[in-house]
Amino acid sequence: MAWTRMVMISIAFDLPDESLTATRLFRNALDMGSLFAEYCGKEKGDQLTKLLQKHLQMMIELVRSSKENAAEAEKIEHDWFLNAHHLADFLYEIHPYQPNESFQQIFAHYLTLLKTASVFILSGHFYSSITIYDQIEEQALKISSLFYKILLYTNKN
Repeated sequence: MAWTRMVMISIAFDLPDESLTATRLFRNALDMGSLFAEYCGKEKGDQLTKLLQKHLQMMIELVRSSKENAAEAEKIEHDWFLNAHHLADFLYEIHPYQPNESFQQIFAHYLTLLKTASVFILSGHFYSSITIYDQIEEQALKISSLFYKILLYTNKN
């Protein structure tokens, strides 16, 4: 979460560390994919990495376009939510005993919070962008818990 926020801030204020923070953020996707590869196989690990990288790239594009082109931002936001839907479907395929709706709801809420945080940052409402961070962190922990359940499930099978 910290790297996501740092990337948002770097984009919002055209900071020179944007590419460095984005590179570090993308490492999280690689790490998650590698972890999943150990338990679910290389193919599933690679698929997760691609979905997460696409999610992160779309988040970056959404923040950038929100600064300049509202119509483009709206399209990217739609695609970003669709990507989260694909991610939830992918996780459900791995762990079909966890209701797909829970994946969908958690990811949708998470993305809504991230979008709201970026709007706060871009509009200079910094206190609000900081206070919403607690909610984002709570959702991220729920997602982490789902990932953990999936890894436990696959380890048992």
